[in-house]
Amino acid sequence: MGNTDHHNETDPPTAGDSQFELARRWGGMTLAFVGLCISGYLAWLSLTGQVAPGCGSGEGCGEVLGSRWSAIGAVPVSVLAAAGYIVILALLALRPCRQDKRELMLGAMGVALIGAAAWYIALQATLIDAWCTYCLAGHGVGVTLGLVLVLALPLKRMAVPFGLGIPAVMLLIGIQVMVPADSNVLVMPSGEDYDLTDDAGRRLGVIGGQLQFAALDVPHTGPTDGGEVVVIFLDYACPHCREAHAMLAEERINRLDLVVFALPVSLYATHNPHIPVDDDRFEHSYELALLSMAVWRDAPEDWPAFDDWLFGGAGSMDAGPQWPRPLLEAERYAGELIGEDKITSLYESPELVGQYQRNLDALYGTLEMSSDEIPGLPIAIAPFATRAVYGRFDEARLLNELLEDAALHRP
Repeated sequence: MGNTDHHNETDPPTAGDSQFELARRWGGMTLAFVGLCISGYLAWLSLTGQVAPGCGSGEGCGEVLGSRWSAIGAVPVSVLAAAGYIVILALLALRPCRQDKRELMLGAMGVALIGAAAWYIALQATLIDAWCTYCLAGHGVGVTLGLVLVLALPLKRMAVPFGLGIPAVMLLIGIQVMVPADSNVLVMPSGEDYDLTDDAGRRLGVIGGQLQFAALDVPHTGPTDGGEVVVIFLDYACPHCREAHAMLAEERINRLDLVVFALPVSLYATHNPHIPVDDDRFEHSYELALLSMAVWRDAPEDWPAFDDWLFGGAGSMDAGPQWPRPLLEAERYAGELIGEDKITSLYESPELVGQYQRNLDALYGTLEMSSDEIPGLPIAIAPFATRAVYGRFDEARLLNELLEDAALHRP
């Protein structure tokens, strides 16, 4: 009795759908599946530490996926995106609730997809200043799917989806601003580290003693005898290295006992077989590294200003502010500091080339990793620290954690 008045919680079979509704539904499921594949792949890369083609250190994709905006704490944003696509697929394929409720839920998720895509595209265009092809493909799918879901609703029913979707995006942005991605941490050998000062001056050994140097021989800022020590491997064409440089410069204002030893290397394939990058931005980063070391050797009092200038980049170039200083300009400036006659011969200097190679071998020769697991630059270490921070070293808290680890294990 009363069966004719009973209203089912689920919809009738799809055979009753209009051709337009069927097309929209299957199109939505296809887009959601593609979005799930892209975000799932990026989530797998982030969780396993793998590197996708074109995502090496210093390349656009690597800069985006290695930025502070790539995760919320330890959770990659791609994991959140994958979860969202799974929910959309379930709503479209299984249709677990009444159509009116389902359409409102899908509409809200559509608004959230469009808002989130706009947020992450804006981040890449401004704060990160780099583009990830995989991410942009995912955002394109998300925006298209979002429009399919939102435009299916009549205007009079859009208030609820927008009322739910927009606050959800604002909540995501707020949480991400407050909780940046966890730093990339690498376990380092430290048992043979040392930091000694005697009649010969200060000498340090890091990476388990694999890299040994006299303090006065290595470019550094801050007091040579500073009690807080950071050793950073960098590339003048690397945007993450530029961010690390800016953070350390700011921290030195208040940390009067902080000394930062800089070891310039290159990511370009010709001079770094461990992390071969063929991006044109890095083509002359090897020469810039040798110029930096040469200025320190011959005019150490001028090196901090030269170092700052190199990291200033070439903002006027058409390719954007992430490009390094042009080599000819760098040679001209270095020539003013150490003499133009020394510039042409320094690239063949056994001392400088040998120092460069020792830096590279000490760093990567101790890492028993496959080629797609080797960490990118910058790499920040400290004597006696059991961990190194790599890929992103742009916040004071990362510096604090590194120095606290070093202090804890100092004999």
